[in-house]
Amino acid sequence: LQFRGVPFTKREARRFTDSDYQYYDRILCMDHRNFDALMYMTGDDPDDKVSLMLSVLGRQEDVPDPWYTGRFPATFDLLHEACSALIDSYDL
Repeated sequence: LQFRGVPFTKREARRFTDSDYQYYDRILCMDHRNFDALMYMTGDDPDDKVSLMLSVLGRQEDVPDPWYTGRFPATFDLLHEACSALIDSYDL
């Protein structure tokens, strides 16, 4: 993130819980593996909250994992584009 001038503090991932599904309005998955797991956990997403991150760009594909590709700037740019599209999708 430093290469794009984005401040960063250490974060830790945690396991998704049933209460997360109740609490959040929208749940975005970075890849199909997590999407499929959440569909299973939520009983096929009855409230239609779960989607792939890149679906906001009309793409039903995984976000490339820069840990394996080494393409951190390209992944950042792709996520920036998706986040901008997500924000634009709301009537704010």
